[in-house]
Amino acid sequence: MRRSMKAMSIALVVLGTAISTSGRVNATIIDPTFSAAGSSNLNTDTSLFDPTNPTLNGGGLSHDVITGDTLASAQTATFNGGYGFEWETNSNGSGYYFGSNPAPVFVWNLGSQVTLANIVLWQSDLTGNGNQLADFSLRFSNSASFSGASFSGTLAADTNLSQTFNLGGASGQYVEMTLLSNHTEEQNGSDRVGFGQIRFDTVATPEPSSILLGVVAVAGTLAVARRRKAVTA
Repeated sequence: MRRSMKAMSIALVVLGTAISTSGRVNATIIDPTFSAAGSSNLNTDTSLFDPTNPTLNGGGLSHDVITGDTLASAQTATFNGGYGFEWETNSNGSGYYFGSNPAPVFVWNLGSQVTLANIVLWQSDLTGNGNQLADFSLRFSNSASFSGASFSGTLAADTNLSQTFNLGGASGQYVEMTLLSNHTEEQNGSDRVGFGQIRFDTVATPEPSSILLGVVAVAGTLAVARRRKAVTA
């Protein structure tokens, strides 16, 4: 009797632990929606550079990167884009774009409040002229009203590879993205700023059923402990 009860308790522990550690919601890619509310200073020729273009499913990418894909899959895509699949400002005529224009601000809607692991970005096709996006900042909110500290990053120039930045578990439904500089290097005036595509990567979270099974595992562990104590008493 003692052995059968002990064996049953151990079985509960093994079963509960095995299922609870495997039953997790995988982290997934989100292809965000552009929100006009809060976005500003885009200075965009929408006939060529529609601000919704960076969220087209697979637009200009070597393979589709859509909501529900994995980060690993997104990171293998290259941006071979062109004007129909990226975003950039109009030319300011001459000189450094940020010297005479306010910073463009995008607001992205992720659909619901999520916890974010990474942002994945691809550069625009504007190679070799200094117009590609360099520095950017991000802020996060559930109401599209932003305040407080932000995440800052710098996008490398002249590459069509994906670039991933760790967001450290930032949370929100809306992301404000401010473009702060281009790769000017005094090349050809650097009279625009642009980037290719953008995706967000969520943090994996345990399923509710996994939490319940974890409780079963703990209960099994306690049963074993009580049984051992009773036997040695």
